[in-house]
Amino acid sequence: MKRRSSLRSASRRSTSKTGLTAAILLLLAAVAVLVYFNREWIARKLGHAPILADNSSWQERLHNDNAGPETAPAEQEDSALPVAAEEEGEGNERLGELSCEDLKEKTRQLFEYLDSREYLIGMQSAGGIRGYVAAGGQKLLARPPQVVGEKESLTTILANTAHFYRVLGKEDIALAQKLLAQEDDIMEPGLDLLYQWSQLGESCGEGAVEDALGLSLPLPQIYEYAGYFLSTLGGNTYILRRKPNLRLLVRYYSVLILDRANAESLNRHGIDIMPALTSLIGEMESISTLENRDQYLTALYTLQGKYQDQGAAPAVN
Repeated sequence: MKRRSSLRSASRRSTSKTGLTAAILLLLAAVAVLVYFNREWIARKLGHAPILADNSSWQERLHNDNAGPETAPAEQEDSALPVAAEEEGEGNERLGELSCEDLKEKTRQLFEYLDSREYLIGMQSAGGIRGYVAAGGQKLLARPPQVVGEKESLTTILANTAHFYRVLGKEDIALAQKLLAQEDDIMEPGLDLLYQWSQLGESCGEGAVEDALGLSLPLPQIYEYAGYFLSTLGGNTYILRRKPNLRLLVRYYSVLILDRANAESLNRHGIDIMPALTSLIGEMESISTLENRDQYLTALYTLQGKYQDQGAAPAVN
């Protein structure tokens, strides 16, 4: 009898332990599900890693190169960063923020800084990071993604989703991933330099863009990528896998490029800018991790007003 009673007690203890273990596992599973589905919100709350010392050094050089020794604090803002236009209807106007010579010098500094990074030694081509940007950019411009009729074929959707891997190849993608992972803190001024070059075109002199970047950035060709990111399933799928800051910046510059295409009657696919513009404003308003968020939003609000007045009719050639 004692043995039977002992066995029953042991059985109850085992059942109790099993129940407790199951409850703990269920609790952990619930927490994991909540974390998974709210991972972007959590990331925003935690914020970014501290800025690397040498990243800060490069940014300081960009900030201070053109400032005089007695420049007032209000005048020391980085002119390489987006500054919203003051006049209504000119949300895309940023020419004149840098002179051609300043733009060339800051671009040279950027490539010089990246070439000095230890993790990149041995990875880039003989032309350094400038050579990598030139070669990769030329490949991408020569083989744009399909913007129209994408959803008519699963093959096209899959091709668009893997577009960068298909065009650039494994090694170039690996280098791009390294750059994005290591240089998160200079992404804003770096992307702005590229955009300003695309906007300036040859106004800095014949061949100026090619001399600085190793390639040209014609509006009709970069328009195809703006359309890809803003209006295709493959493009949206691609940028949704990126970090929130990069995703928003890519969409921001895509909207600016689409606006320029409208202004020059180059929106050949007839892409409506308003859905992308409205969505981007909503996302941009909800984050606080972009250093120049308020400037981006001011430019976007101005564009929104401009297209609301026009009825958002895209200019088609």
